[in-house]
Amino acid sequence: MKMSRLRVAGAAVVAAAALTLAACTGGDTGETGETQAPSQDTPVAGGELTILSAGNVATWDPGSAFGSFPGVNWDRLYAVYGAVISTDVDGNIVPGLAESISTDDGGATWTMTMRDGVAFTDGEPVDANAVVANYERFADEANALAAYRVASSFAVSAVDDMTVEIVPLDPNPVLDTLIADNIPFIASPASLPEAGAEYGDPVGAGPFVLESWDTAVGEEFSKNADYWGADDGLPYLDTLKFSIVADPAQRVSTVVQGGAQIMNGYGFQFIADADNPAVATFDVASGGIRHYVFNNTSDLMSDPRAREAVVLAIDPTEMVQTLTQDPSAEGSTALFPSTSPFYDASLSLPETDLDAAQSLVDEITGEGTDFTINLLIAAVPELVRAGELFQLTLEQLDGVTVELNQIPIQDWRAEAFDKDNFDVTFYPGVFDLNSPWVGMANLFGVGGSDNFGNIDIADMEQALQDAQSATSDADREAAMAQVQQIYVDEMPIGVFGIDYRTFLIGADVTGLQSMGRGALYTDRIGYKAE
Repeated sequence: MKMSRLRVAGAAVVAAAALTLAACTGGDTGETGETQAPSQDTPVAGGELTILSAGNVATWDPGSAFGSFPGVNWDRLYAVYGAVISTDVDGNIVPGLAESISTDDGGATWTMTMRDGVAFTDGEPVDANAVVANYERFADEANALAAYRVASSFAVSAVDDMTVEIVPLDPNPVLDTLIADNIPFIASPASLPEAGAEYGDPVGAGPFVLESWDTAVGEEFSKNADYWGADDGLPYLDTLKFSIVADPAQRVSTVVQGGAQIMNGYGFQFIADADNPAVATFDVASGGIRHYVFNNTSDLMSDPRAREAVVLAIDPTEMVQTLTQDPSAEGSTALFPSTSPFYDASLSLPETDLDAAQSLVDEITGEGTDFTINLLIAAVPELVRAGELFQLTLEQLDGVTVELNQIPIQDWRAEAFDKDNFDVTFYPGVFDLNSPWVGMANLFGVGGSDNFGNIDIADMEQALQDAQSATSDADREAAMAQVQQIYVDEMPIGVFGIDYRTFLIGADVTGLQSMGRGALYTDRIGYKAE
């Protein structure tokens, strides 16, 4: 019998911002996982803290979260809603509004037990019926929510006031991780709008309450005195603010000068301030890939020869050095870093070869196909540099034109995910791999939350299913090797580097812990004792 179960941490452990888990995330093989260790001292109570962000929150709808990376939606939604469950950077399930989620039949049926005595800020109970109301709303196609893909994959019902039964359409041994990474937020059912209507007045049970929201400026939150972690001193802060500053250099200088306390980014952005005593850095333990994505259904990139020509033309080291402006950075064309148990050097994209790329272009254009690439770029400095190098490199090939389309980062997702308005686009940031058998399904699987390249490969689907249902390390490694082999054969994306998310923080800030793909547990952040 396989069981995935978590248990509630004791008060002292919560106060130290570390949670003890009874088992690894669903789909693992039974070994106990290690959660991220507390980064610094336990914060003191009180204070106001500002986090800088590149863009405004697009919506407060709890069904609109997409991936737990920091920067726009996830951080704000967690502040308002907390999480039913979440994952840490090692892929372990962390309790929240739910005390546990478990299966004892290989994922055919899951049981979620809610934490007793918790209420939304409007006084409505956070119970099984609230979970059912939210998940059924997510699964309503009329609402057109990002949560639809996961929520529509199971039936949900209230067994009693505090117990939820979740039955996948097909047995799913990693459903707990899918829920934690895709639909962890729920709102008070009394506040939810009719199908298709926008939700702009959030009512949650999170560590903070939204006090003000200006799409051009940011948001201000006040402490939720009735938060479920209040007995353990959570949240530590009295006031949390998010301030919008589009320019990354300005964000850095603002934190360095004390005008804000936290910004997310990457290590290369903070090199100049490495020895500045006014700031420190906090690295997210789980790394990920830097890559560009092909629209596998566009007129041009549906031809695998066109995808191969691009891969052969782009030098990964030159690309990652241009993006990071770090002359020591080394490129990579593998799906996993060399430290991963799934890494296999033989399962990498081919080496750069402009002559071979030109031969493929000649074949395609000789058949009458126009080799004009619509390159979509989110207009942040590092991606603009990468896009310009891409354009310069590909246009060295006879017959190739690259039309560079730069758009605001907050508009990028709609253009890439909803409108398919690209042949090639760079994924903003890194694609984190803390739970790779789930992450790869999101990236490559049909209906995957990050599969905006419209990838649909039958052998890949089977390999992903095998990886998720594996009951031994050997079986999972074999399935993941097959995933990587298909990646090399089909080239649905182009990996060019491995990177890690990093936060720049004021030297007096403490208590940082990151979930899944890098977003912070904002209830655990605060200031060091003087």
